[in-house]
Amino acid sequence: MDYFIFQKINSLAGRWLWLDTIGIFCAEFLIWFLPILLVLFYFLSNSQQRLNYRRYFFKAFAIIILAWLINQLIGLIYFRPRPYVTYPFIYQLVITHSNKSFPSNHATMAFVLAFVIMLIDKKLSILFFIFAILIGLGRIFGGVHYPSDILGGLLVALLSTWLVKKIKI
Repeated sequence: MDYFIFQKINSLAGRWLWLDTIGIFCAEFLIWFLPILLVLFYFLSNSQQRLNYRRYFFKAFAIIILAWLINQLIGLIYFRPRPYVTYPFIYQLVITHSNKSFPSNHATMAFVLAFVIMLIDKKLSILFFIFAILIGLGRIFGGVHYPSDILGGLLVALLSTWLVKKIKI
């Protein structure tokens, strides 16, 4: 099922330049817009909202570190090669420096930011979740992740957010 969904999404790559451009942007560059948006929203917010942003800054940092450590641990315990390694005939739009596929670090970090924003502003978090989903779809479209890698990143982000919130950092 995982490969089937991957193949359906990735089979759209290489057909239309405009779609490839959007896919590459989502897979590689959209993730950098999330912290920029956070800074922008911070400066555009009122003083009470700024206080919330500051209060959650250290929590977000702790969640990001924890999520990254969990991803590294999972990668040591369970190594899953990227789709283009296992299936060299697929269409690869994105170049990576690692052959570890599960879980997706990009998806994990994007979903961590979305969950942290959800703790501050539920309406604004919708935008961040949409971006996180687009990042995940871009990574599948670009041939570097399976859908379960993205789901794994989402679950690591959720677990990390829950743990940090539970221990009240």
